[in-house]
Amino acid sequence: MDKKILNKIPGYFKIEKYRQDSRMVIFLTCLAISAVLWFLNAMNKDYTTHIQYPVRFIKAPKNQFLANDLPEEFTLKVNAHGFTLLRHKLHLSFTPIVLNINNITRDNPTSGNQVHTIYTSTLLNRISQQISNEIKISDIQPASFIIILDSLKTKNVPIAADIDLEFKPHYSLTSPISIQPGMATIKGPGAIIKNIDTIFTENKVFKDVGQQIKKELELVEPAKTTISPKNIMVTIPVSEFTEKVINPHVYVAGKPDSVKVKLFPSTLKVSFMIGLDKFSEVTGNNFRFTVPYAHILEGKPSVPVTLEKVPPYILDLKYSPQTLEYLIEKD
Repeated sequence: MDKKILNKIPGYFKIEKYRQDSRMVIFLTCLAISAVLWFLNAMNKDYTTHIQYPVRFIKAPKNQFLANDLPEEFTLKVNAHGFTLLRHKLHLSFTPIVLNINNITRDNPTSGNQVHTIYTSTLLNRISQQISNEIKISDIQPASFIIILDSLKTKNVPIAADIDLEFKPHYSLTSPISIQPGMATIKGPGAIIKNIDTIFTENKVFKDVGQQIKKELELVEPAKTTISPKNIMVTIPVSEFTEKVINPHVYVAGKPDSVKVKLFPSTLKVSFMIGLDKFSEVTGNNFRFTVPYAHILEGKPSVPVTLEKVPPYILDLKYSPQTLEYLIEKD
């Protein structure tokens, strides 16, 4: 293309040029008027189209509970004047259609005791009254939906804390986590309630734990149920741990009273980690180590030691020896 022609192109788009060219101004004015007249003419006609409308369900029958998910919106096939449809199309957040569950299940001839098949064509009048008398609805999708109603049940279930703990070095739990109250009352559809045996707290992570924690936690409410209380108090007992060494006796389990057995050695060296707040409470009496008399009768030179009882919340338990020699004494 000739360089002179290229240099002239920007001049074609200058407003000053159009202001001086009355023919161009007249053309653009006529074009705008034609567009407006075309739009007005188009909007003055009737059209058939589809509109998606949100829907909200309210008021289940007394002592019954909605046990399934219902449609969140209906797709309506409508016929209306162009301007009416435009107004609805531009209205991005419609006021939802509100349907009374009690009314539509009671009036529906296909309703059962708990499972109700609702044909949306039977809801046409209810929906039309809530939208606009300027819009004619000819079809509703989905064509049908199911409402499942269940009788309300109540039961008490234990509460469990959903807690993750990360302790400082040498720190740990000194006793079980306390939950107050320990039970919750749950209310909801019988089909759901019967499968719930525990209510959990919200998940909570505690890091670098080095002292007792007392915290109010919210309970997680299972879907379609209500629970009471909503919150509980959790107490997490924490203490610094230290090593303790004891020398408990070993007993012969299952030995007749008429038989005397000496064990070598008769005591063990037991070491473990324990919280400082429990240090003085734990003695050899809190443990029970035994050797089975039945093993002695087998005539083997040594028998294994069995740990039968151990106090809770001790860590890193070690004992030695783990086998003992023995001597049966005869009268």
